[in-house]
Amino acid sequence: AKAAALYEDALDAQADYRFQAMANLLTQAVQLEPGFGLAYAKIGEAYFRLGKPAPARWALLRADSLAARSLP
Repeated sequence: AKAAALYEDALDAQADYRFQAMANLLTQAVQLEPGFGLAYAKIGEAYFRLGKPAPARWALLRADSLAARSLP
């Protein structure tokens, strides 16, 4: 529940163009729930918006890896 609340706060930060806050909140969320793939995808988006391609790529690859594991 705490990770979901952090995710929601991150979406609010995104709506206000506060991408560093978004990344920070989502990082906290995945620390609580390491399998939270959607949060990793949003971390990638936040870092992309911040002009930080290396962490963006890492987070998006992590999200993709988690998504592949959840397929039947």
